[in-house]
Amino acid sequence: MKRALNDKEPVQPRTRRVLLIAAPGTEILDLVGPFQVFARAAEMFSMQNPGSRPIYSVEVVTTSLRRSIVTNAGLRITAHNTFRRVRGEIDTLLIAGGSAIENDEIGVEVVEWIRKVARRVRRIGSVCTGALLLARAGLIDGRKATTHWNWCALLAGSTRARTSTPTQYYP
Repeated sequence: MKRALNDKEPVQPRTRRVLLIAAPGTEILDLVGPFQVFARAAEMFSMQNPGSRPIYSVEVVTTSLRRSIVTNAGLRITAHNTFRRVRGEIDTLLIAGGSAIENDEIGVEVVEWIRKVARRVRRIGSVCTGALLLARAGLIDGRKATTHWNWCALLAGSTRARTSTPTQYYP
């Protein structure tokens, strides 16, 4: 932890708010993998810096009107919030891939919300086919982007991004 200029008190880092966006049909691993990484990093930071603020606050936010959604494997999850109710500062926004995104079933209201929120977010990214939603919002135009090999052609056709395709794949 950094020390203040007078070297007497440690500077408390601010808690970075991480939002993971989940649509109905979300790929479970695309959601819980990043969730676990940020939650574990926050836990490790707290153990190394007792008494300090958490480094990350991790939240799941749905693209639907309800906090509860069903993943692509049939697991029902209850998110912290819906996109309509998100307020306050966001440090990191990650879009989890899944069938609703792949089938273009995400409403224009969500796309507009992502576009608007992206202007005030320090970093934004996606997991797997979540890149398709970023493309739909116009957030990866002119940038390098990738997704699962099965969806690269669709991603390339939906954006002016330079997509990268794997050299090998195993269907």
